[in-house]
Amino acid sequence: MPRPVKVAVANGSELWCSQEVSGCSWYSQGNVFTTNFRLLPLGCYDVILGMEWLEYHSPMLIDWPRRRMQIEHEGFTVVLQGITSSVNKCDTLNSIQLAGMEKQSTVAYVVHLCYVRDSENITDISCTNLPPEIAKVLLEYEDVFAEPVGLPPKRDCDHHIPLMQGAQPVNIRAYRLKPEL
Repeated sequence: MPRPVKVAVANGSELWCSQEVSGCSWYSQGNVFTTNFRLLPLGCYDVILGMEWLEYHSPMLIDWPRRRMQIEHEGFTVVLQGITSSVNKCDTLNSIQLAGMEKQSTVAYVVHLCYVRDSENITDISCTNLPPEIAKVLLEYEDVFAEPVGLPPKRDCDHHIPLMQGAQPVNIRAYRLKPEL
């Protein structure tokens, strides 16, 4: 990635991505895939397969109610089964809880992801070709241009502004302000 890119996420917002892991091999349901991953602070989710991955494996059959996806991969038909339980929150387990769940055969996968630094596969995207004026402003206001820390948390009450059908924006002069403002 030669420069940072905007990534649209499921809640409609956009995050800036400045790092990518190239050629990352990962394993799911008996299949090995190799994908370029963009690193984003997404909280609960370890990996989200985006449009690039879906387009690469297109065409595909998707059974939404059963959460199944059938794709062609390396000359074979592969059926991937999604998680059917609620994935709205991610609770961490201690080793005793995990051992108990394993005895009850309720564990399908155990994944341990580590954040890797200084790897040759991670490309840090720098903005070295910026005009000096822009670089100065970015440095001066770096707290304003800081990377987002992740997706906004789910709240019990998400506020919205109800609009009346056919209502138009108010079109009047702004209040008079003091000259120093």
